[in-house]
Amino acid sequence: MSGVAVAVDGGQSGIRMRVGGHEGVLRAEGLGRLEEQVAGGLLRRIRVCLAELPTAAPVIERMTLGLTVVPADEEARVALARELATVLGIARVDIAGDELTAHAGAFGGGAGVVLTVGTGIACLGLDPATGAFRRVDGDGFLLGDAGSGFWLGSRGVEAVLRARDGRGAATALEAACDARYGAHPDLAAWLHGRRRAVAEIARFAIDVQEAAGEEIRSRRSWWPPRRRSSSRPRVRRRRRSTRIRALSR
Repeated sequence: MSGVAVAVDGGQSGIRMRVGGHEGVLRAEGLGRLEEQVAGGLLRRIRVCLAELPTAAPVIERMTLGLTVVPADEEARVALARELATVLGIARVDIAGDELTAHAGAFGGGAGVVLTVGTGIACLGLDPATGAFRRVDGDGFLLGDAGSGFWLGSRGVEAVLRARDGRGAATALEAACDARYGAHPDLAAWLHGRRRAVAEIARFAIDVQEAAGEEIRSRRSWWPPRRRSSSRPRVRRRRRSTRIRALSR
């Protein structure tokens, strides 16, 4: 009997899995860089997902993984795929960056641009003229990922730390920071000591966005509405219909 196909979306905040023949999405804790050995971490999370199935885990014939933590070089990617295939007993394992699998899912190999945003961020486009991919950012939390969850969250936490040190203005994010993380005498040391510090900080992006939305709404509430000048005559404009004629070259 032939096995099923499995798709894995492996992000830093969470891992999602779809198994052929089964409804729903299976979920496990995310896996980030610098947290643990990639192969072992992936195996544990894959097993957690498969354990959620209402029936016994099926025979898997093929597994495709789109990973944030995809190895940088081809040799390492092949070694990771081989290890997963051997341990899980899978005939074929394909591994790529999650921005590439997202592009394939959105465009099916056709031209287009996809922006994947989560804890990190990457933009990938396929040029129809050359058939070549072009990636922008996706450089990881240490060097890039501008606009990502971690990028926003870290700047929010930094604003709180600067305010508490007297290096910056007071911010409404202080209360949100305490609500999410608790009141710590040394918040920076506490966050650095977390097992999944990057994911923890990225979650604060939610609070940053909510605070920004509140500020925008408050500004709109006091901004004076535009009024017509009483000295100018009111002119009723008549809408004219426009005909568009196609011209052949």
